[in-house]
Amino acid sequence: MAINFAEKIIETEINSCSDNPIVDIAQKRMISSGGYYCAHLTLAVETASRALDQVVVTQLARMSRLLSAHHTGLPPFLAWPGTNSNGFAPARENCRGPSR
Repeated sequence: MAINFAEKIIETEINSCSDNPIVDIAQKRMISSGGYYCAHLTLAVETASRALDQVVVTQLARMSRLLSAHHTGLPPFLAWPGTNSNGFAPARENCRGPSR
């Protein structure tokens, strides 16, 4: 829903002109005044960003549970037992992002 909202706003903004140019008839030129208003565009992108953030948090929780030996009975991080493999531990750490 948020992505559809953002797509509609962005599509409209890309295909429209919100500039109010100055027309100089004597010089036969148009000068852009840069009178842009993009609060609605900002709102659309921020809404999509927050929606995607919720998806990422949910998927990280699912991934953490799947990689937990306690919850699945499988080897920790799905690493092959008796090897030096870290399994999917590095993938999970990359998903978590930088430490705060």
